[in-house]
Amino acid sequence: MSDTHISRNELRDRVIDVAIASFHQEGIKAVTMDAIAHRLTMSKRTLYQLFGDKEELLLACLKKKQQEDRKRWEQTARTAGNVLEFILKEFSANMQNCAHISPAFFSEIKKYPQVIAYSRNSNKEQRKDAVRFLERGVEQGIFRPGIDFNIIYPVIMQQVDFVMNNPEFETYNMVDLFANTAMITIRGCTTLKGAAMMDEFMDKWRKEYEENQPEKH
Repeated sequence: MSDTHISRNELRDRVIDVAIASFHQEGIKAVTMDAIAHRLTMSKRTLYQLFGDKEELLLACLKKKQQEDRKRWEQTARTAGNVLEFILKEFSANMQNCAHISPAFFSEIKKYPQVIAYSRNSNKEQRKDAVRFLERGVEQGIFRPGIDFNIIYPVIMQQVDFVMNNPEFETYNMVDLFANTAMITIRGCTTLKGAAMMDEFMDKWRKEYEENQPEKH
């Protein structure tokens, strides 16, 4: 692509879009900066003027993905009837996205300390809003009174962080990891009403997920 008459920000956005697609499809290690420059028909010099190295580019990809996630959260929040419905819709959306991402991406991203540090700091910054949001579920009769979400939220984040960064779980897919950690913890917070709603959703979702899996030979 020609970078004539294109602003630096527009150029960065194009690089990030191509990099996200490439990293997700092939994993991070397999995608070199040279390959990204080639796919954009861009000189390596121009690419390195925009991003000093692969980790800087990967971090920019993560930040853009988070911006897109926030927009989706806002849209989901407007249509969800309660807190648990929001959580379940987001679980479904995230698992659908993960189905199109190479397992190598998840195992390799932990090798980039700046990216991991940024992700963990973002989770800490979101904690207050997340706790306040979860507490609304008590008012809605979805979560049990007496649950301290100041404890539950970081526990869930630590669970996800642990299974994502532990070699013992590298052979498991993201669906099984999330369904058997974060979702189990969330269900433990529910009332009978919330548990029934969650079980119905998860049973239906799991059935549809398994039906859409390729047959093993």
